[in-house]
Amino acid sequence: MLRTVILSLALLAAGPAMAAAPQWGDLPPEARERLQPMQGDWDQLPERQRRRLARVASNWDRLKPEQRERFEQRMQKWQSLDPERKEQVRKRLQRFEEMPPEKRKKIREQYRRFRELPPERQAELRERFRRFRDLPPEQRREMRERHRERRERRERE
Repeated sequence: MLRTVILSLALLAAGPAMAAAPQWGDLPPEARERLQPMQGDWDQLPERQRRRLARVASNWDRLKPEQRERFEQRMQKWQSLDPERKEQVRKRLQRFEEMPPEKRKKIREQYRRFRELPPERQAELRERFRRFRDLPPEQRREMRERHRERRERRERE
């Protein structure tokens, strides 16, 4: 009994981070309206993503106009994806969520730096990545190894 009470208090103290992800029908009507593009995919989204989306929809009135616009653009973009691409995005998100916090932090920082680059440089890097992605796996592995060796050499100097 005491163990149950302690566990319950711990879960309450953890707050929304530990709360079960909301089911579609449990969302308030205004949140369902805001998240309508996600309805068909809701059950396949990771729990953390469902909690985050529900929180944003619930706090809509407190968002800045640019935050609202970005959210709506993302909803429209999601809605335009075909089912195969949505599944790829879900899997990638799941892998990201399973990474150690330090690795997620590093990836977010790299993405922030990428977004600060001029659009021409971003396009150039995307094209280089596309060409890399299209290489055979063995060639990609060799390139990664050479890159790792160069980076280690620079760090030692």
